Amino acid sequence: MKVTKRFSVFIVLIIVLLTLQVVFIPKATAAKPTIHALLIIMDGDPVNFKQYQQNERWIRYLLQAIENNGVCELKLTTLRSSSDTKSPNPQRILTWVRELTPRSNDVVFIYYCGHGARNRQALEGGTYFNFTGARLYRKELVDTLKTSQTWESRLKILITDTCSVDSSITVPKEVVATSAAVDYRAAKAYRQLFVEHSGFLHVTSATEDEYSWGDSRNGGWFTNSLVRSINSQPDNMSRFVGWKEVFADTKKEVNIFLNKHWLTVGNKIQHPRHYGELPKRTNRRTYYSIFPKRNPNDVPNRLSPEARVQKVWVDHNQFQDSVKGMRIHVTFDVSNFKGKQGEVIAYFYTESGKPLKDTNGRYNTTDGNVSVGDSFQPGHVNTIYHDYTLFMPAQELHLRGKRKLKFFIQVHTGNTFSKLSDSVFFTYTGPEARVQKVWVDHNQFQDSVKGMRIHVKFTVDNFKGAMGKAIAYFYTESGKPLKDTNGRYNTTDGNVSVGGYSFQPGHVNTIYHDYTLFMPYQELHLRGKHSLKFYITIFNQGTWNVLSDASDWVYFNIYNN
Repeated sequence: MKVTKRFSVFIVLIIVLLTLQVVFIPKATAAKPTIHALLIIMDGDPVNFKQYQQNERWIRYLLQAIENNGVCELKLTTLRSSSDTKSPNPQRILTWVRELTPRSNDVVFIYYCGHGARNRQALEGGTYFNFTGARLYRKELVDTLKTSQTWESRLKILITDTCSVDSSITVPKEVVATSAAVDYRAAKAYRQLFVEHSGFLHVTSATEDEYSWGDSRNGGWFTNSLVRSINSQPDNMSRFVGWKEVFADTKKEVNIFLNKHWLTVGNKIQHPRHYGELPKRTNRRTYYSIFPKRNPNDVPNRLSPEARVQKVWVDHNQFQDSVKGMRIHVTFDVSNFKGKQGEVIAYFYTESGKPLKDTNGRYNTTDGNVSVGDSFQPGHVNTIYHDYTLFMPAQELHLRGKRKLKFFIQVHTGNTFSKLSDSVFFTYTGPEARVQKVWVDHNQFQDSVKGMRIHVKFTVDNFKGAMGKAIAYFYTESGKPLKDTNGRYNTTDGNVSVGGYSFQPGHVNTIYHDYTLFMPYQELHLRGKHSLKFYITIFNQGTWNVLSDASDWVYFNIYNN
């Protein structure tokens, strides 16, 4: 009897274990899709090579982040025009496409950055990519994709960052802008965009007859905006992210770049476009095991790069190139990374953990948060940096008044990242202005032009020696911004405004009793009688950070013949 009971219990336990195995194991056996990526980088260009190299950096980091987050495997091929052995040409690119044999659930990813142009006599827009002594038409590349085994893969992606102007038009000179850092933490978005979509994503940076703009530090503004739009999707989001949303965000970000630098680029027109339908969400979802099956013949790679942050400390109120800020010191060690380039990056947050938002594209991550970073290249297999420094200008935190903040450090070594350092807490006291009073004298003349003289009384603190400016923004009484028509008194988005003279406080705490602005009536671009209003905001002229809250509305009536 005892033997029978024990035997029965044993059988029950086996059944329970087998049941659990049936429930949980099958989902762990799904194979990950592979991204077959071809990067075509025209970095042999003597003018724009830095911009194209930065583009490669954004795209490469994106693909590596997708792989590092366990979403897809990655097989990466890079063709650079600076290379003697792997320089891109039409034949080499088309051969890569024809010889590729992806599985049905794989992703094919092709990226091109370099010069492009348009032949109006050719079919379907006639845009093409320039190579040394040769050109590859967009249509030929797409036709090759569609007629090869590549087209059988679930998701095909073709991204081009290139001009689409007539071939007789001179290519614009490079724009000068400022640096950015990288933050890739959008694992859920990666999975939804690259695993749970199917179709053909075919996008380019500029519509026919438009330039594609960029700079050596941000790279192509389209590539930068696309990568930031993907990485701006938080992992805790409840909604599903589609390529339609990402592309719409990308266009908005490109427009922000253009508005920031419109005085430099002159022509503010650049409209990214997509060809055909954007990829759609698949009906099936693929699950992967957190602990994948291990092949007993696999040997761990003990020589993969590794970095550890040991210590972080800060010197406040430091100056670099006459700019005030904080100097961050880091002690870290790195192994198995000799001769390669890595990065040390600081990410800034409020004390409660909310990332600080960048407003000018100078010190920022790809998803628009404040950061500062710099590169390093070890000369030994095992290297320790005892005092590696980063300088963060105070004005690049984009904050007013007194705030409690924190930052942490991360070391990037190619495909791997160090653990985050402990948070470093600090108190920031930034410049701040307060508008106390605004009044107007109407029917005034300046240089024989009739208009309104606006008077402002305001205070500004912690801004000694810096340059500021007050700006008035004009609206109808109902709140609709007045539209500029001649580009003389206007905002970057084409609304009517006027700025006063530049002011430079000589003290830590300064009061301006009667700061004036003059607005010609004719620059309101209105005829007849109108009820209008305006408000005043004060800016840091060096960074265009806002120093004050908007003033109260000031209402007035005009009658222009």
